[in-house]
Amino acid sequence: AGAKQFSHKLQHILKRYNRIHDKLLQELPADQSFNMPLTSRNNTVRYIYFRHRQDTDLATQFYTLLSTYLLAILTDRALIVDNEEYKQMMCEPFTRSSWFASEILFKDTDMIPKNLNQALSTRRPIRAVQLDFTDYQFRAILQCSGNLKEAFSHVQWLVIDDNVGQFVNLMFANTAHDQYLWELFPSGAVIAPLYHSLIHPSNQIWQDIPAL
Repeated sequence: AGAKQFSHKLQHILKRYNRIHDKLLQELPADQSFNMPLTSRNNTVRYIYFRHRQDTDLATQFYTLLSTYLLAILTDRALIVDNEEYKQMMCEPFTRSSWFASEILFKDTDMIPKNLNQALSTRRPIRAVQLDFTDYQFRAILQCSGNLKEAFSHVQWLVIDDNVGQFVNLMFANTAHDQYLWELFPSGAVIAPLYHSLIHPSNQIWQDIPAL
């Protein structure tokens, strides 16, 4: 039943993203990205960082994670997570690269520009921008900024907290991506295929499930 949730095009795109994730992190591992001058011509790798916040329930975390995964696919960014619990809960989803950060990144949120409109309009290289889709400004930008890979191309890191919730619908509302997304998800079911692609419970989780 799970295989039927994947269109042929989606299967192709997920395999492509797996290769992109591997290539990006081989080219410039996440923990080395901060040593790369923003103005360097070699500053070409882009990341999206899924940041753990205390007291976020697991359902909200997963809805946010899967939405972040889709945004990573649309923008060709390496998905990085910092949740230590995931190391116990899940297997690595990518073939030759790890999605776990070697340390907690962006502890000081003051380093992340708050004015996203200004950050996007300057086109000046930026280390990181925090995306908060509970804020109207950020929701509008995701829907109305055209091609999102191009819109965020000058930002090395996009940071999304795990308490934001599902924002897949905002990407479907973006006219630069809506046709493409409907081709990937012709039935309109988005979360389930992304879940089956990304979330792989570890052996420990299966051992902890009591026998029925």
